[in-house]
Amino acid sequence: MYLILLLAFIVVFIYFIKVGYGRKALMYSFFSFPFIYFSINMIDEAVTIDEWDYIYVFRLMNTIERGSLYWFKGTYQYRISQIFSGTMCTIARGLLKSISDNQMILIYKYSHWLLFFVTVVSISFIWTQILNGDPKKLKGRIACSAILYGLIGLPISCLLLKVCNYDAGCVYFGVAGISLLILAERRKSIKFAWASVFVSLLSCLEKWGGLPYWCICVSGIGALVFRYSKSWAKSVASIFLSVFGSSIMCYLALVYIRLLEGQGLVDLNIGAALFPIFFMAKLFFGYSSINFNDITFYDSSVLVYLPIVLIAIIIFSLILETGRKFYCRWCYTNWFKYISLIYVVTLFLGSILASYLVIRSQYPFIEIPEGYYVPSESMNGTIYFYNVKTHIGYILCQIFYSFSVVLTNMPTIYLVGVFVACYIIFKHNRKWGGAKHEEYFLYLTGLLALILPGLYTLAGEPAVPRYFGVSILLIPLISVYVLYHYMDMPIKWSKIVCVLAYCVFVWEMIIYIPNYTSFSPLWLYRSEEWKQSMRQGEWATGEAMMWGEDIAIAGNKIMEIIGGEGNYSEYNLYSTYGSVWLKNPGFNIQKLTSGIESLSFTEKDYYVFSKFSMYRSEEPDFFKEVEPIASVSFDGEIAAWIYRGDMILEYTSYLQKFIR
Repeated sequence: MYLILLLAFIVVFIYFIKVGYGRKALMYSFFSFPFIYFSINMIDEAVTIDEWDYIYVFRLMNTIERGSLYWFKGTYQYRISQIFSGTMCTIARGLLKSISDNQMILIYKYSHWLLFFVTVVSISFIWTQILNGDPKKLKGRIACSAILYGLIGLPISCLLLKVCNYDAGCVYFGVAGISLLILAERRKSIKFAWASVFVSLLSCLEKWGGLPYWCICVSGIGALVFRYSKSWAKSVASIFLSVFGSSIMCYLALVYIRLLEGQGLVDLNIGAALFPIFFMAKLFFGYSSINFNDITFYDSSVLVYLPIVLIAIIIFSLILETGRKFYCRWCYTNWFKYISLIYVVTLFLGSILASYLVIRSQYPFIEIPEGYYVPSESMNGTIYFYNVKTHIGYILCQIFYSFSVVLTNMPTIYLVGVFVACYIIFKHNRKWGGAKHEEYFLYLTGLLALILPGLYTLAGEPAVPRYFGVSILLIPLISVYVLYHYMDMPIKWSKIVCVLAYCVFVWEMIIYIPNYTSFSPLWLYRSEEWKQSMRQGEWATGEAMMWGEDIAIAGNKIMEIIGGEGNYSEYNLYSTYGSVWLKNPGFNIQKLTSGIESLSFTEKDYYVFSKFSMYRSEEPDFFKEVEPIASVSFDGEIAAWIYRGDMILEYTSYLQKFIR
């Protein structure tokens, strides 16, 4: 890990030199070190639930069983991860004949981290160009540093960089594509718009949910071509060319993956190749659920949905350019200003209140009370509800809860920056879209970031941070832009504010080391009783729910309890959730689902109860009656309880609930 830290430090140093920091590049690189560490700590120990199976099969891609779930999902999603990390594993396997399973997994995880770390730094560089700041002045250096530190150190970035699943590629390439589109408008350069199309396509290749970002970029190039050429024929031609070029990239990506799997071009067809850019439309118009093992999802007959995507892009491109004319006329008016103000204030204040007052309940883990609204949408058999009696109340709770997830996943200092940026826009009568700055796409991006979480949640997507990563990253980026261009502050006060902001940011992230899925900002107060307990079938925004990293964190605590260099093979670790610990010194790790007869309750047995699995049933009696020997907690909130076997011997009947 230390070699990776050094390599990342060098990349950041080169970045600051490239941006123009000169002699101050080294100092700002050192300031970035905590955030680099947050983004990589325990990457060589913890493995989350969702990433384990995919890492395991993708590291030996030629052994994937044809027709299996992993074969289907690995063929039609995860393409960029496979192309890069899969290639690294293939090279390592050829060079290192005696490489172990754990070493291969680490190669996969480190290569994934490096790929997206470089992507993050590239996004930061794009935004320094959008910002067009002067790095020779303090204000310019502060703005550029705030962008980079945020992109590396925000909780969502720490999660995406460390966890090897498709969310990282979907979010980062989506953000990069939209950022390039903004830069294209700012620089009046079509070449950046073309780049945005093919970068955003990588988001689709990684996860089909990235399609909206690609559609936005393709529509954007159509709008820009018309703006500069005044020809709709050229505009439509550019859209067709974008779709054609994207189709070729999709095809070549699948060809490469099939070759890497050792299966040549077997079963390759145009429908399978173009899956990333039509599948979302197919779901929207034809299906309400996904069965990845259904081969008809991928054959060439589904190409009928591709023209639907193309027509939608052309229409949206027309709306984009037509809307710009109205925007440039309206942005000077007070009514436009106040409508925007009312929307933003309502959304932000409502979401902050929702973070305290709205609890998301889940059926079948808890029953829906009689007389309350029962949603028709479900996800994997789970129905999310909010204990309201009307459909309108349910929709409002969905929207405010979803955006509260966005707000509570931002460090406090960045959220303060968002509020200050909003205040500056509405306090000063500065004109977006004026002659000095081309800001139409920037404004629309801000609007998109504000509405996407609500739209996704209403469409049935669970309200969790990794699904809202694009909004969580774009909102602070746009806020930094506004603060740089529209706020003036004396140099002395700038230095004081920045030092305080930096310290608060670092401290808030330190509280949640190791930085994976658990994060809650300082302003979100929870009582001690709330922090120490669990609630059946209920999940509050900002709650410390781990994702399988619990076994590695708890394992280190148990090692401290045991002490010394004992023979850890004599000890058993039983877990209700995570089961993979890459640096396991010899513990026998089992899930409780292995069967009650395989469990032992002695002084050499330790049980790790993760809140993420426990909240699905009633709180066990021994949580109230027996003090755990240790716990995993973040800012005082327990996320996992650790018990020694002999402490819970008389409560074995409760453990039957976890046996499947």
